[in-house]
Amino acid sequence: MQDLEESVINKLLIQSLFYYRHVDDIILALPFNSINNTLNIFNSLHSRLQFTMEIGTKKGLNFLDTSIIIENKRIIFDTYHKPTFSGRFLNFHSNHSLCHKRGIIISKDKIVRLSHPRFHQKHLIDIKYSLTMAILYLLFFLLLIIE
Repeated sequence: MQDLEESVINKLLIQSLFYYRHVDDIILALPFNSINNTLNIFNSLHSRLQFTMEIGTKKGLNFLDTSIIIENKRIIFDTYHKPTFSGRFLNFHSNHSLCHKRGIIISKDKIVRLSHPRFHQKHLIDIKYSLTMAILYLLFFLLLIIE
């Protein structure tokens, strides 16, 4: 994918303000009048590889689990969940690998790390629930180590 990215970036007629890819999700900032041309360049790479796009509004754009908000010509962040988000965690006793279970403990502070301080109060219940679940997971890990 990295080779394809470099190929597209070299073909772009205008340089993007920023470009970021996470697995198969890409975000980039371009002038509005070059969006369709850029999409066509991406889609011309291979007939089996077709990209779609979501154009941000004046308020911002959701990317992965983050809302990117434009406010007073500055970018601030908040957490974002798709409408299908259930808020559930992996059962610790499931057959998932330990690295996924460790990730649950490590990633629980992302509500605070990703969001602008203005949104922390709004997420207080999520933070309490996430920390409680992280503590329970940690206790299960400790019990697993002790046994």
